[in-house]
Amino acid sequence: DAQTICLVFGTVVMGQAYGAIGAFLFLRLQELGGTTLLMGLTLAVNCAVEAPVFHFSAAVIRRLGLVGVLVLCLSLMAVRLAFYGALETPWPVLAVEGIHGVTFALLWSAGTAHFREIAPEGMGATMQGLFSGLKYGVGAGTGSLLAGAVSESAGLQAMFRCAAAYVAAADMRDRA
Repeated sequence: DAQTICLVFGTVVMGQAYGAIGAFLFLRLQELGGTTLLMGLTLAVNCAVEAPVFHFSAAVIRRLGLVGVLVLCLSLMAVRLAFYGALETPWPVLAVEGIHGVTFALLWSAGTAHFREIAPEGMGATMQGLFSGLKYGVGAGTGSLLAGAVSESAGLQAMFRCAAAYVAAADMRDRA
C-alpha cells in the first residue's frame, strides 16, 4: 500500500542521513576544533532525548499518522544536516543534537509498529529484519558512501549542505 511505500522510501532516506552523520559528523567537528569531550556530549544528548520520545511515541504516531511522522522526521533531519553545514564553531552542535532523539525514536517506533502490522503470520521477525536492513544496510550504507564521495570532492561543509537539500527534497506529503 501507499503508506508502506512511503515508509520504505522514508526509511532509506533517513538511513542515508544517519550514514552521513555517523561517518562524518565527528570529522566535521574535529575540522572546526571540536574536542573528544564535545563529541561524547553529542552522543549523551542524543540518548537523553530518545528515552522520553520513545515513551510518548505511540501518542505522537496516533496523532500524526505514519506519513505525518515521516514528514516530521525528514523535516527535522534536513534542519539538523543544514545546521551541520552552517557550523562555524563546534560547540553550537549541541543545540541540534536532541533532534536525533526525536527522529530516531519516532521513526523506529512507527517503522517497527507498521512492519509488525503488515507482517504475514509467523513472519514478524523477518519483517523487523527487513525494516532494520532498509535503514542500516541500504540507507546508512549508501548514505555514507555518497557522503564520502561528496566530502572528498567538495568538503565536509558542502556535503552536509547537499545532504540537507537531498533530505528536504524527500517530501512525503503528496505520496500517500
